[in-house]
Amino acid sequence: MSKIVEISSYFPSKSNFKKSATTVICQEHQILVDYLTQYAYKHSNEGLYKTYTFLTSKEAIAAYISFSITNIEGSDAKSYLDVPIGLNYPIPALKITRLLTSDEYTNLGIATRLLFLADILAFLLSNQIGCKAIVVDAKKDAVSFYERNGFDMLNNEDDTTETLLMIKKVDTLKEYGEELSTVLNQFIDFCDDYKLRLFKPFLEAMK
Repeated sequence: MSKIVEISSYFPSKSNFKKSATTVICQEHQILVDYLTQYAYKHSNEGLYKTYTFLTSKEAIAAYISFSITNIEGSDAKSYLDVPIGLNYPIPALKITRLLTSDEYTNLGIATRLLFLADILAFLLSNQIGCKAIVVDAKKDAVSFYERNGFDMLNNEDDTTETLLMIKKVDTLKEYGEELSTVLNQFIDFCDDYKLRLFKPFLEAMK
């Protein structure tokens, strides 16, 4: 059965992880492969950028996603998130720092499932410490993928940049209203499906 794991808690050592990570191949984005094999375990272990991998039933790494905490500013972000323009503080957000699917596993919906993990993490952060959005610096060839998963471009005036800032609003418990129970059940089912036992108690406590 497939599962999603945080690498520094699942793999007993960097060498164990690196042995698995060397099977990940992406001809188009080698720099993302290099991050996984060279830095991801160390950064996760040090609490800098947490990386989660999607493992197949044969324990092969099919894809990964990395997260960090960030903040965003500016009137465009405040308007998009329905935050008062006069707020004098930056807006807390969850940032997707990297997302990659190995060439062998593309077009199977795995990256979309990792974005659902981002939804769960952002939801928990929103209700534990504060988080108004998920953000990502999307490569131009990935913009349509993120748009299909609920992200919007915050601004796209500069066509010379290699990436575009995209954003997805995180709803609070109150904003979900009557849909909250359905959403929580979806999150809990996802945790069961992919063995994400760490998050399940927090989600169940909100029901």
